[in-house]
Amino acid sequence: MVNIMKYAKQIRLLLCAAMLLPMASSCADGDVGGAVTDTATFAAQSEQEQTTEVVQVIPALPERDFGGETFTVLTNNRTDDYRSVEIMADAMDGTLINDAVYLRNAAVESRFGIDLIAQPMDREAKALQNSVLADDGAYDLALIGMTDAGTLAQEGILADLRELPHLTLDAPWWDQNAARELSLAGRLYMMLGDMNINDKDMTWCLFFDKKLAADFDLPDLYELAADKKWTFDVFTSLIRDVTSDVNGDGAFDDADRWGHVTVYARSAIAYLYSMGYAFIEKNSADLPVLHLDQPEVYEAFDRITELFHSENLCHDVETMPFAGYPHQWRKCEAMFGAQQILFYAEAMQNAERFRTFENDFGILPLPSLEEGEYGRHMVWRESYVTAAPTTALVSEEQAEKVGLILEALQRESHTTVLPAYYDKALKSKFSRDESSSEMIDIIFDTRYFDIATYYGWGELSSKVMNLGKNGKGGLASELESIREKTENALSATADALAQ
Repeated sequence: MVNIMKYAKQIRLLLCAAMLLPMASSCADGDVGGAVTDTATFAAQSEQEQTTEVVQVIPALPERDFGGETFTVLTNNRTDDYRSVEIMADAMDGTLINDAVYLRNAAVESRFGIDLIAQPMDREAKALQNSVLADDGAYDLALIGMTDAGTLAQEGILADLRELPHLTLDAPWWDQNAARELSLAGRLYMMLGDMNINDKDMTWCLFFDKKLAADFDLPDLYELAADKKWTFDVFTSLIRDVTSDVNGDGAFDDADRWGHVTVYARSAIAYLYSMGYAFIEKNSADLPVLHLDQPEVYEAFDRITELFHSENLCHDVETMPFAGYPHQWRKCEAMFGAQQILFYAEAMQNAERFRTFENDFGILPLPSLEEGEYGRHMVWRESYVTAAPTTALVSEEQAEKVGLILEALQRESHTTVLPAYYDKALKSKFSRDESSSEMIDIIFDTRYFDIATYYGWGELSSKVMNLGKNGKGGLASELESIREKTENALSATADALAQ
């Protein structure tokens, strides 16, 4: 029976491979069956700033046949924007992401003799916690929210991924920004790579309406961004003349035109990140340290809230009237499609919905603090990460299976899932021009993962977002009031990691 199952999957793989072959052919060799090379350009080491190309040789994964064992990945059962699509693909249906996931799954199943199962749950983090506490080994791997992962890591529910064999965490199919920023005390309890989709969807960016930009004689925004001259001051200056009471009723609302619309709470902290600021740094031991004594941070925050709450310049998505729509987000998206918004700061996933609009739009990075640098791009805290339960380390055999299959999923995704999402879907099908594609490259190269947000120490991030939403000042005093609470939380995390 096992051999029949394996051969059936091989046949299935061959039948569907031809359908997605063009998508994979343009990518680097990420075949799970052989050694992989990646060419990286290193920094200049001479006065002439000459570069040296170095080939990274990554060992091929070993041959293993698990004899038809199931490999269960816990996922969410949501139907909203956070619905997990990373593993679930029961059949080819002609859509890019589904078919790429199906192809990837079939390749890994066939190669290693497993039956890959996605197990959606309504409360996936609680399900994982219960499973580990019961030691039932129900899940081999999990896709859970970032803040849930931060909580479970501190409760001893998640395994350190660095302890799993076969993971090449410095390889191109793993997100190197995530590897650096999500690490704690040299351990990695959550991680992202090419198999992950939701985190990419939830990366913050800036959409703009090209007609409005032309009507108001704005400079070439793409050129400003490419030349690293896209600063917060420039961005702010371009908004001021756009907002207008179009219908002349004396009220500024969903019937009017706006220079900037966003979710104040989320963009307040996203713009702080884009200007290079954060409240937690890591020391030489890779442990988090509170860093509140930064007057320049509070000055930057005042500039952000002044922009948001200056009369009739910007509008908060959460307070926009939305009669006839399920919620404010769909209303604001419709307003953008109707050319009522010049700049709309939101998650990258909006690009897919915007493709149905007739108006021509572009995608920009978030503004930086100063010229000569790119801004950083927030990955929203409700995004889903890859994690493994501590039961993955219960035996050498289990660790071997989990590490091998996880690495295989990431490697195979490098030539299937990632091209489907990034090149074919986001950059070509959803964005409207080559310049937007270049901007998307900048955005994903500069993503920022704030562990203070994901681990919830002292509710730092929530304090920042709440003040950004209500427009009240006093961020310095507000954060000072939770200094002791935050430092105690950091100490508790350090103690937990030391065990």
